[in-house]
Amino acid sequence: LPEMFKERPAKWRVQSAHLKDYGSPGVGMSNGGGWGFEWNTLFALQQESDKDRFFKIPQMAVPVKGGKAVLATHGRSYEDKDVYGPLEQVLSGQKALNADEIMSGGTAFDCRSSKGDASFRLNKKDTVSLGSLHTTKTSNGCQWMMTTGNKS
Repeated sequence: LPEMFKERPAKWRVQSAHLKDYGSPGVGMSNGGGWGFEWNTLFALQQESDKDRFFKIPQMAVPVKGGKAVLATHGRSYEDKDVYGPLEQVLSGQKALNADEIMSGGTAFDCRSSKGDASFRLNKKDTVSLGSLHTTKTSNGCQWMMTTGNKS
C-alpha cells in the first residue's frame, strides 16, 4: 500500500512534493495524529475588474443534517505497540489473528470544549462565514462539528 499513497497526478507532483503521505516514514498511525479536516489551506481564485470581484472556491462536500455536520469524533492516537505489536505476534505465529486486538488501545485525543467561527479565507482581507465550529470533550474523547444557519 505505501506505493499507492505515493502516487500523485503528474501535473501535481511538483506542487505537492512538500506534503507527506502515508507512504512516508514516520507518517501514519504511529505519529500521534490520525486525521485532519482543514479548509484554511485551500486556495480560492479571485478575479477583479473595475466594477466587481469574483471568487471561486474549491468544491467541498460535508454532509449536513439538521444544520449539523460531524467532522470527526472520538479520535485516538496509536503507538507502534498498538498496531505493530499485535500484528507481529500474528505474523510470527505466536497468536491467532483476533481483529479486536488490533488498534484496540490508543489514547483519546486531548481537547477542550470550545466554539468559534467556521470561516473560509478568500484572500488576506476577505472571509466568508460558513457557520460555527464546536469542539466538545466527552468521556470517549473529543467531537468536532460544524453548525450552519441552514437546517436542511
